[in-house]
Amino acid sequence: MAVRIAQTVHLISPDRQLLEQFVRTLAPHSILCSASESLDEFTSNSAAENPNCVLIDARSVPAQRLREWVAQSSLHVSVIVLCDAGDLLSATLAMKAGAVDVIQRNAAGDDLVLKVQNGIREGARRLTDALAHLRACRRVALLSDRELTVARLLSLGLSNKQIATRLKISVNTVGNHRASIHLKLQTDSTAQLVRTMMVSSCPHLISLQLEETGNQSRSFSCLADDPTV
Repeated sequence: MAVRIAQTVHLISPDRQLLEQFVRTLAPHSILCSASESLDEFTSNSAAENPNCVLIDARSVPAQRLREWVAQSSLHVSVIVLCDAGDLLSATLAMKAGAVDVIQRNAAGDDLVLKVQNGIREGARRLTDALAHLRACRRVALLSDRELTVARLLSLGLSNKQIATRLKISVNTVGNHRASIHLKLQTDSTAQLVRTMMVSSCPHLISLQLEETGNQSRSFSCLADDPTV
């Protein structure tokens, strides 16, 4: 069954007329629009709402803070910046940080709707990817240091014999580690193991606080950056 994407966006702007304009434009397309007057107000309440797409008025926040917030948030939500000619610095910094698009405040109705719909879809994709990364990291966090090294070597295509030679352990020991790795990662094949390792090594999410596993500071580097492999 296909998953239906919630048609909801959140506007961050002190301009009430802008909100009313957006509501009138988006409502006929079954897109609901909620609002906050400031980024501080939004961040204090975002846990309850957690929208896939956020429209932020570049006038409502300094350019550098906008860039920092977009860089932090764009891993799991799509951000669209509303701007005029005088906001080009803010828009440029936000796009470099991961914003998906820029919209002029006086954008035509069809253009606004199209960009918002694209933003909603992109936000849903980013959230799905972030959740997959989280699940993979929680499983990888269960591995011992030796199992983590073996898993990385397996991901690079080495055989049990090659791994045994490199780590100066027996082939049987490698096999035991491999069985334990599959159990902890909940994988049934080397292909699934490689996928889990790659998802946990997402370059945009180098480290993750894993409170549920009791390991709050373990870092998952990209395979190529690991000196042990």
